[in-house]
Amino acid sequence: MMMRILAGLCLLSSVACAAEGRSVVPLNGTWQLAESVSPNDVPEAFDHTIVVPGLVNQAKPAFPEVDLFASHYYFERFGKVYPWGSTNAMLRAEDPLPVIGTPVNKRNYFWYRKTFAPPAKREVALLKIGKSQFGTKVWLNGKEVGEHLSCWTAGYFNLTDAMNWSGENQLIVRIGAHPAVLPENTPGAGTYSSKHKWTPGIYDDVSLILCDNPVIESIQVAPRIGSSEVVIQTKVRNYGPAKTFELSHSVSTWKEGKEVVRMKPQPDKIGAGEAKTYTQTNRIENVRLWSPEDPFLYAVESCTGGDSLATRFGMREYRFDSATKLGYLNGKPYYLRGGNIELHLYFEDPECGRRPWDRAWVKKLVVDIPKRIHWNAFRFCLSPVPEMWLDIADEEGILVQPEPIVWDWTGKANAVWSPDEFAAEYARWMRDHWNHPCVFMWDSSNETSWGALTGIVNRVRPLDLSNRAWDNSYTAVAGPNDPTEAHPYNIRIGADLRTIRGFTPDDTWGGWNWSGTGAGHPCLINEYAWLWLYSDGTPIDLTGSQYQAMPVAERQDFRFCVTAALTEMWRAQRRAVGIFDYVYFASYLPRNPGPYHFGDFVDPVNLKLHPEFERYMIDAFKPLGVYLKFWGDGKPGTELTRSPWFLIYGGAEREFEVVLVNDDQEPVSGKLVLSLETLDGKILATAEKQFRLEAVGRNTYELSVPVPKASGRYLLNATAHPEGTRHQGTTVSRRKLSVVPLPPSLERRTFAPAYGQAVEQSKPVARWALTPADKAGALREGVNRPRVSGLPTGAYSVEFWFVNRLPNRERLITAYLLSRGQTTRGDHVGICGTYRKGEMAPGRLFVWNGTEPDQNVCGRTELAADKWYHVVFVRDGKSVRVYLNGREEPEISGQAEPGCTAEARQLHLGSRDDGFAELDGQVDQVSVYDRVLAPTEISAHYRAANPAPASE
Repeated sequence: MMMRILAGLCLLSSVACAAEGRSVVPLNGTWQLAESVSPNDVPEAFDHTIVVPGLVNQAKPAFPEVDLFASHYYFERFGKVYPWGSTNAMLRAEDPLPVIGTPVNKRNYFWYRKTFAPPAKREVALLKIGKSQFGTKVWLNGKEVGEHLSCWTAGYFNLTDAMNWSGENQLIVRIGAHPAVLPENTPGAGTYSSKHKWTPGIYDDVSLILCDNPVIESIQVAPRIGSSEVVIQTKVRNYGPAKTFELSHSVSTWKEGKEVVRMKPQPDKIGAGEAKTYTQTNRIENVRLWSPEDPFLYAVESCTGGDSLATRFGMREYRFDSATKLGYLNGKPYYLRGGNIELHLYFEDPECGRRPWDRAWVKKLVVDIPKRIHWNAFRFCLSPVPEMWLDIADEEGILVQPEPIVWDWTGKANAVWSPDEFAAEYARWMRDHWNHPCVFMWDSSNETSWGALTGIVNRVRPLDLSNRAWDNSYTAVAGPNDPTEAHPYNIRIGADLRTIRGFTPDDTWGGWNWSGTGAGHPCLINEYAWLWLYSDGTPIDLTGSQYQAMPVAERQDFRFCVTAALTEMWRAQRRAVGIFDYVYFASYLPRNPGPYHFGDFVDPVNLKLHPEFERYMIDAFKPLGVYLKFWGDGKPGTELTRSPWFLIYGGAEREFEVVLVNDDQEPVSGKLVLSLETLDGKILATAEKQFRLEAVGRNTYELSVPVPKASGRYLLNATAHPEGTRHQGTTVSRRKLSVVPLPPSLERRTFAPAYGQAVEQSKPVARWALTPADKAGALREGVNRPRVSGLPTGAYSVEFWFVNRLPNRERLITAYLLSRGQTTRGDHVGICGTYRKGEMAPGRLFVWNGTEPDQNVCGRTELAADKWYHVVFVRDGKSVRVYLNGREEPEISGQAEPGCTAEARQLHLGSRDDGFAELDGQVDQVSVYDRVLAPTEISAHYRAANPAPASE
C-alpha cells in the first residue's frame, strides 16, 4: 500500500519536471528461495518460495531449524547451553564464548531469486532493499553489483551496467542465515540477550528505481518552527557525463495537494561522476504544525529534470532542555506517555506470520489501541521496523523513539566494535528516518556502556538538520540538552511494595538505577516494572521470585495494579519527561514448552489487551493523572509482601495523600473524591475537595476517610472528576485494601497529664499533641507540616516523641524526623541508614544543614525500631545539640552553620522538606520554643512523662 502511495507522489512530482522523472517499480511479492553453506556458490535449485517483505520462517515448504542461533549474549545469560534444536550449539564449561554466536546447523546463507522486465530504458537503474538481515549481497544477470552488511538500514545497489533493458532480468539476493556470517565488528551483530531465535529475511520493501541523470540521492527536510521556515537539503549524484540541470522544489499539503511554496529553481552544472549537495530555505505562510493531536503533513516535490522525488514531512520540533528538565513539542512543555514494542522478539514467535506487514494490523497496534489508552509515544526497543510503521505513525500522530539492535550489557562485544563502522551505520540510519516527523529523537543503544558511543554520537549529530536529541543509554550523555535514560526497577530491588513509601528520586535516585551519567539532564523512563508474566500467569525466568506463593488467579491483577501504581508514582514525581511501559508488545520463548507472549496482550494475534491492563493501566496514563500515595502499612518484609491487596491497619480515620498531574496545555478544574467501598460496590465513606491544575501542572491534596476496624477487604478509589468537555470522563487511582487490626505494639501511646503541664511551664510558642480526633492519624508518614510565626533562626528548640518501624539498614537514610528550611540550606534531623559520611552509621541520629553548607554531626547511640524516643533539637548560633531520652548530656553536640532564614516558618515533621526519606512510624507531642531549652528543663519534661513511652 505504501509503495502505491509513494509511486503516486512520484508521479505528482514528475508533472513538475521537464523530463520524465522517476519511475518506481515495486519488487515485493513472491520470490524463489534456496539455501547454502558456501557464500559463493549459487544454488542450482530454488525449490522454496517466500513473500517479500517477510521472514524466511514463512517459506514454503519450510526449512528445518530455520532461525536457530545461539548468540554470545544467550550463552552469557543462560549458561553455555542452547536448548533449541540440535545439540551441536552447546558449549563446554571451559570453552570461550564466541564473539557473535554459534550456529545450530550448517546452513549459512539464503538466496532469493526473482525475474522482472523494466518498463523502459533509462539512464540509471537502482535497487533499494529497505532492510534485511543478516548482510545483503546482490547479483543481476550473473554480475555482482554490491554488498550491504547492515541489518537495520536500507541498501542501495546500482544495477545500470548489468541491466537487460529489452527483456527479462534475473535478480539474486543473498542474505546470511544467522548473525555469525557477519564480520565481528558489524554494529550490533548478535547483541540481543532476550532473543532465542534469529530469523533471517528481507523484512522491508524492495523496489527498482528508474530515472535519468542527475539522480536525487537523498533529501532532508528540516522545519524551523520559530520562523515558519523549511530547510531542504538535497544530495544530487550524476552517474553520466557532465551536464547542466535545474533543481526545483515545491511544497504542498499532503492530503489536499494544495501548493504552499514554490522555491526558486537552482541552475547548476554537475561533472561526470560528481555528487553535490544543495540547501534551500523557504517560509511557509500560515503554517500548520504537526503533533500527535494534529498530525498534519506536507510534501515537498523535487525535480532535477532527469529525476523526481516526493518527500513527506511535518512542521514540528521536539527538544529537551536540561535547565528545566523538560521536553518541548513546538515550543511547549510536552510529557510523553507510551510503551515499548520489541518487534524483533515478535519475529521469532510462531504466531507472527505476516502480521507485521499487514497495514490494518499494524495501525491497530501502533495507533488505534495506543490512542484509546492515552499514549502519544513509543520506543521501538531494539527493533528497526518496516518503513510502513513510521509512515503510519506520521499520518496518525504517534511519536517514536527508534532504537537499533545494539545491546552490549556485558561490555564484551564493544571490544571488537569499530567506531568508524558505527558512525557510518548511524549516518545511514539517520538518512533513512530523518524526514519522519514521528521520529522525535535518536537512541544509540539499549543498556550499553561503551565510552566510544559519546564520540560517535557527536560525530554524526551534525548530519541531522533538525538537531534531534540523542539517548545514549548507559553511556555518558553526549549533548548538553540530551536526555538520560532510566530503567528504575525498584520492584526488582525491593520486592516488598512498602519499601517505596518513602522513595523520592533525586539526580542520583539513591541507588534506584539511574542509568548512565545523566544527573542534571531530562530523564526518560523506558522500563520500570519487573513483573512480567506469560498469558497463563506463569512468570518468565526473571520474575519467578516476585510471585512465590501467590495464587495464579491473582498474578495478572497484581502485575497490572502495581505497574499502574508505579506509573502513577513516576508521573506524579515529575522527574521524568517520558514514561514508557515495558513491555506493550513482544514475545518471549520459554526454555520449556509453553506460552510465548509476555507483553500486555492476552491475545497478540487479535490484539486483545489483558482485562487487568484495561482495568488499571488506562487510567494510569490519562492526561489528567491521579496518584493515590499508599503502598501499605507495616514493616517491609512482613505479612502480605506480595499481593494485589495492600495491607492497612483498621479502626481509625486515615488521611491519604493524592497527587494530581495535568499533561494538557490547558488548565483543568474539578472535584477530587476519595471513596472507600466494599467489594460489591457499596460506598462506606467518602471525602472530596475541589481541585485546579495549571497547564502541565501538579498539585497535592489530602483527604481522610475512616477505615473499618474489623478485618476484611475493601476498595479505595481516588477519582478526579474534571469539569468541561476537554477531558473525557474521570481518572481513577485504585488500591485494593486488606484491613487488619492494629498490632498492640503500634497502638498510640498515652502521655501523663504531668508531661503536658511540664511542657507548658517552659512556654512553647507552638505545640501539637495528636489526639484520636486528629484527622492526620497516628500512622501517617510526614505527620504534620505546621507553620510557626516569629520563630528565630539563631536560637530555637524543637521537642518531640517518635517511633520508627523501619530497619536501620533498609535504605540510605532511615528517616528524616525534623526539617526546617530547604534541602539546600536548613536544619535537618534524621536517622542514619546505609549512607556513610563522616561518623554516620546505621541507626544513629544526625543533624545536617543542607547541600550548600553540607555539614553534619552524628550521635553515638544506635536507635532500635519499634521503640519510642524523646528528642529535643537545639540550635544555638553555630552550635547544634540533640538530647535523647531526657539525658542532660547531649547525644549530639557540634558545630554547623545556620542554614535557615527568618522566612523558614515551615516545620516538616516525619520527612525532609522535599518529602525525601519519610518516617515509617509516628511523631507525637511536638513542642517548639523560641529559645534554647535548658538541659534541666529537658530532663524534667522526660521524667514527667510517667509512665515513659520509651524504654532505655
